[in-house]
Amino acid sequence: MSGLPSTDEELWERVQLGHVEAFNELFRRHWPTLYRTALARTDSQQAAFDIVQDIFIQLWLQRETLHIKESAIQYMQGAVRNQVFNYYRNTRRENEQLKALSRFLENTHEGRPDDPDAREVALAKAVDGLPGRIKDVYILRIHHAYSFRDIGAALNIKPQTAKNAYSRAVTLLRDRLAEGVILIILLIRHR
Repeated sequence: MSGLPSTDEELWERVQLGHVEAFNELFRRHWPTLYRTALARTDSQQAAFDIVQDIFIQLWLQRETLHIKESAIQYMQGAVRNQVFNYYRNTRRENEQLKALSRFLENTHEGRPDDPDAREVALAKAVDGLPGRIKDVYILRIHHAYSFRDIGAALNIKPQTAKNAYSRAVTLLRDRLAEGVILIILLIRHR
């Protein structure tokens, strides 16, 4: 590309000054490699896409204050490793919450009516009783299958805030449905 430096380090210097073209060139050069790395480590196209997209978003947002000591590609590869670690940590935490909820509901369901309509009504009533933002996050995640990123964009909050609100919703519903509603079936069905 004419007018752009040839090395990543020179491109990064331009990015730090706000040159969009330089950022786009870094993106074109390194997206495929970073995506393949993330995909190989997560075995999820969506997770790999999200990880690499987050890295480039953060690079742009922090361009003025981020001081890369190694080469730009080394920095981005390290960021991929860190994001993959976070992906597995968050996935494990969500799976553990669902397993705990499943065990809880199995233990509290014994001797209760097995009426699916009654469960749906009780769940709808419990969801209606959730606090505003937590309810919104839960509905977008369960009923509309939004990712935490999509929820964040829709509600103008960070994806991590959406994850926290969803976790809080599950906890509140578990507590409110301690009378025996089989919530886990609905959660897994809409996951």
